[in-house]
Amino acid sequence: MGNDLFSDVDFTPVHLTIEALEQYALDQLPSCDTERVEEHLLVCPDCRQRLTAMEEEIRTLRAALRLDEIEERIRRTRQNYTGSLFFLSTSTMQ
Repeated sequence: MGNDLFSDVDFTPVHLTIEALEQYALDQLPSCDTERVEEHLLVCPDCRQRLTAMEEEIRTLRAALRLDEIEERIRRTRQNYTGSLFFLSTSTMQ
């Protein structure tokens, strides 16, 4: 990654790029870049704040995905259960 980790934002001191923060938050940075990012985060409250907000978004998205998975399992279970009831009710009528 090298110099791709940092960018100038509005002529202010150098900050981490959104891409670098995303990769860090998702634990996808190479170890050599992780160390540089962590060193920068120690001294840059702006980047720490952006990282905190990004991590919250990631947690929210992951929770929503888990909820979608749970709802899909409930739908499948209900379909199977309803099918079983139908089968039982028609078989008892004979």
